[in-house]
Amino acid sequence: GKRLSKMAKELSAAAMRQKRSAGTMADGQPQLQRSRLEEAEEDDGKPRQKTTEGTIDTVTSLIPSMTRDAIIEHLDSLQGGLCLTPRRVGQRCLPIIRKLINDPCGWVFRDPVDPVELGLPDYFDVVKKPMHLALIEEKLDSGVYKDMDDFEKDVRLVFDNAILYNGEKSDVGEMANDMLKSFEREYAVLQKAIKTEEQIQKRKGDSCALCGSQRRLFEPTVLYCNGACGMQRIRRNAFYYTDPSKQNHWCTPCYGLLKDAEPVALDDGSEVSKSSLQKYKNDALPEEAWVQCDDCHEWVHQICALFNGRRNKTAAAYTCPSCYVKKKNKAGDSKEEKKDEEEKQVVKSAKDLPQCSMSEAMEKGLEKALAKKYEEKAAELEVSLDDIDKVDGISIRVVSNMERQHLVRDEMLKR
Repeated sequence: GKRLSKMAKELSAAAMRQKRSAGTMADGQPQLQRSRLEEAEEDDGKPRQKTTEGTIDTVTSLIPSMTRDAIIEHLDSLQGGLCLTPRRVGQRCLPIIRKLINDPCGWVFRDPVDPVELGLPDYFDVVKKPMHLALIEEKLDSGVYKDMDDFEKDVRLVFDNAILYNGEKSDVGEMANDMLKSFEREYAVLQKAIKTEEQIQKRKGDSCALCGSQRRLFEPTVLYCNGACGMQRIRRNAFYYTDPSKQNHWCTPCYGLLKDAEPVALDDGSEVSKSSLQKYKNDALPEEAWVQCDDCHEWVHQICALFNGRRNKTAAAYTCPSCYVKKKNKAGDSKEEKKDEEEKQVVKSAKDLPQCSMSEAMEKGLEKALAKKYEEKAAELEVSLDDIDKVDGISIRVVSNMERQHLVRDEMLKR
């Protein structure tokens, strides 16, 4: 009876751990993974909890392989403020740009400069990047700006161009200075409001404890039709059909051309029936999954926490980067700690890994493309090539190479 009772407790505890460790929310949100401390039992049947002070699973996290300084640098890189979508950037910034346009002096900077009408033949020789407020308003409406920084740069460019061409002491230059100061005041108020919103979200627990963002979205996967249209791209928000493995896709017109009685050939050589194809809408947005820290119990994005959700173990303890640094600071700089830090500093980087023909071609191609961009930038700014900031230490290596057989259809082969 005692043995059966003990087995029942073990099975119940294992089921609860599995349920907590990986599950999908009912509303279709991304997978949430909670890495819990492993529970075990003594011989007398009393539960105990394994301590994980100063330890972390090296399989599910990159943190143990990094030095303390590298972890702190990673955490600092995440402090970029509230992550806004292009639509949110437009909603926040449109009131500012419209206030500038409606200013008594706004008409001077609203429309593009016409050198012919104004008799300014050398305008484009002096001003290399023309910009006007109406164009910024249009870009905000169209969702062109990916972040607040690009919006701020364009607004400053409008007034900097006016000061550059007309001079700071001219009437236009003084108006540009006044408008720029007005913009800076309004923009500072907006940034303060965004910062307050970020802090509120963090306190409510609705956002990532590391980056402060609620949802971290990625570019949607581009789908191509395998049907008669010849690998044409399937438009966003359009309906399409796919096989059970979701590896082959058909747009609606090509699906209509498929015959019910004939099998449908897939890229891997297998065949399925038309009735087995499933209908979907091409509106999915890949979203980063979450994981909960077992120390502070905060939820963080897996990518921010350097957590490998695919290798997550149900009973493995997980410590987020912030708590890991706190533990290291609390432990102090012992001899073992210093030795561990020194060993981590000799971890090989990308340039230390072996090259292959593909990595060499990619690396040289990128260097060539960057060199061309540096020359274009120097010519645009009319400065020496040595004055252009360049990227150093780029290394490309192939870390995974798998041979797969893929059927290239006649339509793609012709292209």
